[in-house]
Amino acid sequence: MKPKIFITNNLKQLAEKYPSVRFSYAYRSVSKTHVVQVEPRAFFESDSAYLEDEYLLETAFNKMFPGEDILFISSGSLMQLDYPEKTFGSLLFSFESSQDESQLDIEGLYVEVSYSAKNLQLAKAA
Repeated sequence: MKPKIFITNNLKQLAEKYPSVRFSYAYRSVSKTHVVQVEPRAFFESDSAYLEDEYLLETAFNKMFPGEDILFISSGSLMQLDYPEKTFGSLLFSFESSQDESQLDIEGLYVEVSYSAKNLQLAKAA
């Protein structure tokens, strides 16, 4: 099995287990590093079940692919994934507006929204 396939299969499983979390993946060929960005940051830093799953995934990866590295990051990390190769999981956006129409720019995706309530939540399954 190739490293990318191993990681993407595991990220799909994590996304199913943690449906409110987004997992983004990219490979840095220069450093042979597979980077996984996990959002939201609070979940990434403090969810004990997830942290155990991350540890198990990292340990298995290191045993199977000793010549490559895997790095888990979140918002606020020194490295960010501006252009992930793959994204798994959900995105949830929440905002308030006093107008009946608003415009959003969600990671480069332009969205116009019309609504009648002051609070609106958008969910996008990746």
